[in-house]
Amino acid sequence: VFVTSSGEIRERKNLQDVWKDLKHISNNFIFAERGCFVNMFYVSGISKNVLLLENGTSIKLGIRYVESLKKELENFWRKRIWAD
Repeated sequence: VFVTSSGEIRERKNLQDVWKDLKHISNNFIFAERGCFVNMFYVSGISKNVLLLENGTSIKLGIRYVESLKKELENFWRKRIWAD
């Protein structure tokens, strides 16, 4: 299921294929947990092991992903804030 600002889209596809498609569209997507991809543009923060989205959604993160996600988000926003 893809959740967008205009609703949900159901897709029956292998997760690896979905990931490849998303990365082909944009580098803004991260792997948040098993079966959950998130556009970093809509992340408002991380609290412990919970990813917080602008729309109020909370996504529990796998402990092993927290540190790498923090680094990816930091790099993502650094590029946007300090872009020429």
